[in-house]
Amino acid sequence: MVPKSLSLVLKSAVVLFPLLAGGFLTFLGGEKLYEANTVQVDRWISPYGLLAFCSMQMQEVGISLNLDFRTANLLLSKVQCRASLVFQPLNYDGEGETGEDVVVGVQFPFRVVDLQVNQLF
Repeated sequence: MVPKSLSLVLKSAVVLFPLLAGGFLTFLGGEKLYEANTVQVDRWISPYGLLAFCSMQMQEVGISLNLDFRTANLLLSKVQCRASLVFQPLNYDGEGETGEDVVVGVQFPFRVVDLQVNQLF
């Protein structure tokens, strides 16, 4: 014959094990359902922020940003921006040529759409 205390433990295990296993599996299934229905958005992270760079040494580099918040769409996180860049090479008198190819670039820490580039030369 089984002692009364062991019988009570076995009865409790028979009742509690399915409850605990069902709760755990329900939680696991809910987590998998959430993962299957969420849209993963990779954030583009720039370690430097706004960065201007050039292939030769510059005497002056200027960046000005004009943000137009009147046309901002806060739901889509969109703001119109006009960026003006001024690069002046170290040995450039303003009239002649530098004598070499110069590569200029800007890195923005945001996603840029509808990019329009105006060149002065």
